[in-house]
Amino acid sequence: MNVEFSDCVHKYIQLGTVMTDPEFRNRGLIRQLMEVIFHDYKTADGFFLFANDQVKSFYPLFNFQSQTEYRYALIPKPVKNAVVQLTMNGDQNGKRFLELKQRMHSLAAVEFDNDELMMFYLISINQHDVYYIAVYDALLIARLSAGVLNVYAIYSSQDVSPAQICECWMVQYDYALFHFNPRDKHAMIKKPFAEENTTLFVKGHKLISDLNRIEVIPLLAHA
Repeated sequence: MNVEFSDCVHKYIQLGTVMTDPEFRNRGLIRQLMEVIFHDYKTADGFFLFANDQVKSFYPLFNFQSQTEYRYALIPKPVKNAVVQLTMNGDQNGKRFLELKQRMHSLAAVEFDNDELMMFYLISINQHDVYYIAVYDALLIARLSAGVLNVYAIYSSQDVSPAQICECWMVQYDYALFHFNPRDKHAMIKKPFAEENTTLFVKGHKLISDLNRIEVIPLLAHA
């Protein structure tokens, strides 16, 4: 996965779930698979994955280190501009979304090249979370849950802040929580973030160092 920040493109490899059929367990197959991956992608800048709580002791055997992620929170002042929900079911709607996104820029400080993963989410579990804000020519991917506006991505053709976008939301909420690293962090609060069964593990000194800048692996970039 290509990740861009500080005017450089960094290449990281994300590992998904590794499972073994019960009949073939305890034969060292996972170790062999991991060694092949590390060899084939040895020029990558690092490896990362999200581990279930039951196997957090497993990945350090391969020199992965658990890392802390962060989230930025914001308490905006709602102004209730027009927000239109976009329908994401069907190929044409997905194509239309990508066409809109292509002429916009991300409001993230760190750019993940994750269109394929993002579209997987947007046509499945996040298909009702896409909105268009005409006044800012912006796309907002967000979900309101228990008083928290979870913001997954923002794109706009204009010079606009995340706060201005969030102030367009239709109903009152307690605060916005950004599941990506926003470029404009004015008035935001940074705090450590932990979630059940999604512990971040990282392998590679460069990626471990880069996490000081990355801070957040966007939720829409999780394999």
